[in-house]
Amino acid sequence: DFSAAAEALDIIRLNPSTVQLSWPAQTLDAGVEYNLYRSTLPYFNVGDTGVTEMNDTAFVESGGTVTYDDAVLGDVTDSGYFYAYGLQIVCSNGFKSDLSDQVGKIEFELFETNTTDFSWVGLVLENESITDTQELANDIESHIFSGTVDVLTVGKWNLIGQGTTNYNDVTGTSIYDVFVKQPYRIEVDVTGSTSDSVIWSQVGKLPEITEDTYTLDETATTDFAWILQPLDRTDITTSDDLATAIESSGGVNVLTVGRWNGTGQGMTNVAPGGSLFDTRFGYPYRIEVQLTNGGPVIWP
Repeated sequence: DFSAAAEALDIIRLNPSTVQLSWPAQTLDAGVEYNLYRSTLPYFNVGDTGVTEMNDTAFVESGGTVTYDDAVLGDVTDSGYFYAYGLQIVCSNGFKSDLSDQVGKIEFELFETNTTDFSWVGLVLENESITDTQELANDIESHIFSGTVDVLTVGKWNLIGQGTTNYNDVTGTSIYDVFVKQPYRIEVDVTGSTSDSVIWSQVGKLPEITEDTYTLDETATTDFAWILQPLDRTDITTSDDLATAIESSGGVNVLTVGRWNGTGQGMTNVAPGGSLFDTRFGYPYRIEVQLTNGGPVIWP
């Protein structure tokens, strides 16, 4: 079943700079061809603008598995922080499998400063080895592009209490479950420095596109919620776009959109219709809301 084989595309972090794609080799057809595609946008189709076909002369077949190494890690620029991959198998008779479920990599910069050492990241890609805060901390410590880092705490936003609930990785206390598509605050100690940054490389399967992911609500104090810009909302490129998309769900006005400034260790907040900043799919943002019809709003 060539379509099933194409769905078996996997990705690992081979070394600090390189990901390795792998899939089962086909033995039913000696003339089979493997087409591996890469895009800077998720959920792509073959033929979309910006989709690149990988060089098949670099494929390595051994022990019933085909692998391809791609040195793409250590890049947090707009054009390099995310890559998605998909596989298509072509038989000698011209039959083409469906494009596989896509896998990818996404990267976040983590900061240590002379004051506090917090960064906000997203658990964006499905990874069966990351189910709780301890495993998330271990993955971060094991998947740094250059240098080494110790994770001190992992925090999640408490909507009702309007503050963070923290896991302490130093003592291993207050472990809680983590979930794909959710943002987390990471506190780190970069080895050998009091003012530096490192890049965490996250790899895994792109999750299914779903609705009703984030709850927005008002409280008796502040009215903040942390979300990830959905991976499939590549049409959103600015804070104004994000506010408009949220308000289109109805029943909510967005007062501010905020992002964490790792260097300055504080929030950069903008009101829709005024100044704005660029956003990235998969990245975390703090949304301040006013509800117009009462009760929480679920978005998207």
